[in-house]
Amino acid sequence: MANNGYVIPKDMKADILIKGRLSIKDIGIIVVFLVLGFVVSNFVHATGLLKAIIVIVHLLIGFIATAKPKGNPDKSMYLVVLSMFKMDRQGYRSLDHSRYNQKEMK
Repeated sequence: MANNGYVIPKDMKADILIKGRLSIKDIGIIVVFLVLGFVVSNFVHATGLLKAIIVIVHLLIGFIATAKPKGNPDKSMYLVVLSMFKMDRQGYRSLDHSRYNQKEMK
């Protein structure tokens, strides 16, 4: 077979995006928060407006958890929070002062 000039990378990872923003994983996380909202509203025995408020708040938390922060656009907010909890607080990592001094000079 002839190589038609296409190079297919073997280790490429790509998320399937819906509407260019949400991946299937993000939708799953939003659904989990939505279901959690219904479960919490049943535990509280909420009806009517209170149940709607609880579900909407959990839905908003789901959207916030799947948002991409400006400081780290490759990871979702829930991954950033999880990495904060996993972070080693006993070790010391110094900052690269030359990198920050170059930003100030520009």
